[in-house]
Amino acid sequence: MALHPDFPVSPYETLLPDQRWFPAAEELRSTAYERLLPPLVAKIRESVRDRLELAFAAFLDAAPDVRAFAKNYLAVGFRLDYVKADGDLSTYTPDFIVRATDGKVWIIETKGREEMDLPQTMARLRQWCADATQASKEEGGTQYGFVYVDQESFERHPPVSFASLTATFTVYR
Repeated sequence: MALHPDFPVSPYETLLPDQRWFPAAEELRSTAYERLLPPLVAKIRESVRDRLELAFAAFLDAAPDVRAFAKNYLAVGFRLDYVKADGDLSTYTPDFIVRATDGKVWIIETKGREEMDLPQTMARLRQWCADATQASKEEGGTQYGFVYVDQESFERHPPVSFASLTATFTVYR
């Protein structure tokens, strides 16, 4: 598989959806790219990225009880292995890492639509947060938690603070 001509050089640059997968055959790149993707994949990726992740980042930026946050890109390297619904092993990369003003670190997963393996990934994230909290007790006591944020609820009932988000978005916890 070839790299897109505009593929970022730096691992810290944003990787746009149309740059993630690119057909290797030169003759297909300019004439058949859309036909090589599953139907609506590019539109869904762009829509979800723009509508939810950008809106969520803006919310975090404005939240008075958020000390710092970061988008968890693949280059950051924070990902978890988990067992999928069909029994295969897979890797999961959460969307955001947030430090609240109370010092607690939150791992955030945002979804435009629920996927089949979501219960497995959230169970694995719950376990990771419990393990990380337990391990950090010996090194200073950072607490870790997670929040699953679905697009429909986030848009329908926008939270006014990060604390209200963690109190109301409790699915999978």
